[in-house]
Amino acid sequence: MNKPHIFAIVGALACFAAGAEAQISASNIALIRSGKPPGNLPFQPPNPGLPSTGYSTFDAFTLDWSHAALRLGFRYEFYDVSEPRTLQLREFSRRYATWAADGLEITVGNYETLFGRGLLLRAFELPGVIREEIGLAQYADSRDLDGLRLRTGGARWNVEVVQGKPRVEALPPDQPRVLDVAGATASAEIVRGTRAGANYVRIDGIDGAPHEGGGGFVQFTADPWLERAGWSRLTLDTYGEYAHVSGHFARPSPRTSQGRGYGVYVSQSATLDEPLPGLRWGATYEYKDYQGLQLFANEPPPLVREHSYALLNRVTHVVEPQQEQGYQFETRVDYRGWAELTLNWSRAENARSRRFHERYAELATHWRGRTAALFGGRGADDFDSTHDRDTFGGFTQMPFAGVHSIEAELERQSATRRTSRQSVDIEDRYASLTYAWAEHFSIGVVRQTTNDPGEATDPVTGHVARRAFDSLQASLSRDRHSLSLFWGRRRGGLACTAGTCYRVLEFEGVSALLVSRF
Repeated sequence: MNKPHIFAIVGALACFAAGAEAQISASNIALIRSGKPPGNLPFQPPNPGLPSTGYSTFDAFTLDWSHAALRLGFRYEFYDVSEPRTLQLREFSRRYATWAADGLEITVGNYETLFGRGLLLRAFELPGVIREEIGLAQYADSRDLDGLRLRTGGARWNVEVVQGKPRVEALPPDQPRVLDVAGATASAEIVRGTRAGANYVRIDGIDGAPHEGGGGFVQFTADPWLERAGWSRLTLDTYGEYAHVSGHFARPSPRTSQGRGYGVYVSQSATLDEPLPGLRWGATYEYKDYQGLQLFANEPPPLVREHSYALLNRVTHVVEPQQEQGYQFETRVDYRGWAELTLNWSRAENARSRRFHERYAELATHWRGRTAALFGGRGADDFDSTHDRDTFGGFTQMPFAGVHSIEAELERQSATRRTSRQSVDIEDRYASLTYAWAEHFSIGVVRQTTNDPGEATDPVTGHVARRAFDSLQASLSRDRHSLSLFWGRRRGGLACTAGTCYRVLEFEGVSALLVSRF
């Protein structure tokens, strides 16, 4: 649908909102880039099918309207690129109508949902994330369902029934959805502090055969009982979920029989206020066992720490639901808000006995508005043939003149990549320096270098040299608008947000990202 049609819809809803005492809200995210397109950059094989330079424009406009029990909304995505012109996109990627009254909610169109912790079904989106794949248009990362959802419930129970087509990962909104999902989830509070539920899902379109899954979950919090016993400073929360699936799998797990799969997830968390004066302690243990659980409409918990530091974030382990078993344990100690110590251990074993493990420690201090942190991690991941990976670094933030601050970050990572033919030592370095004016403006420089042969090998000479990714970045915020500017070279690879990982493409040039809310 073209832009005049969009303006007509927006105008009609705005007039109706004004006359009917309704509420209307809108948001927009726009990304403009100019530079060398992915697939035709230095240190990559020349691609004569792509221009040496080019531009692209992406825009996603979202509008929501509500009046009494009715809510309506849509998102329109627009993508234009200089070359190839076949990658243009103009699509309503989201539209929905929701009616909610008297304990019943009905949604028609696009929606998100979560059954338990996602072993059988998770439909979601990553706000603000713009996906890009070579040969495809840019698009907002949404993995929602398009269909019908019914919800009802009371103070101690709830029921949800869904039917729809999922948008799987790396699928632009103009591509057809080939899977069909139908299912239901229900839960109820059995006794105070204890809630139990059951899930059922049927998915059609995987390998030409239906897949069915069912299971249940239990959630228990001991807080009411601990308070009654006089242990109000201690909290204990337990969660367990089991799912069983059946169907024809293209890659069955060797730990299950043909056409069968299952998933187990267990977590236990505890916090304790002032075991010693000024101290607060917390810990979480999680266990997973996923066998034949690749349903393309689910996303079970990964049980891997999502790091905020650049070099660690880009090597986050990606869970393999078809076969993976492991655990994660994290503990944290805080002393009066002045010092924090975090320790994390995670381990997993997946298909063909490939193993992942990571040990991580971070110490942060806060004093008179200043922050300083030191961290270190050691791990290995057979999934990408990486062994003996060591990462360490630090971060500091130093305020001055009230609302101004200087931030600096240094990181170094070394690893050994082993294949059947050779063993390669890799070293990555990262440094950034940023000036920030709180809630108004920031500007910083980033330098990242690597000698990874996969990124630093000259395609013509075959010579491996340390490659640099330098950039100048700035941001400006005012009221409900924020502008982010980029100039330089962005390193491609893995990025993880809100527990979900995806790949970003390398880019060299300038870009401007404008996010607005109305």
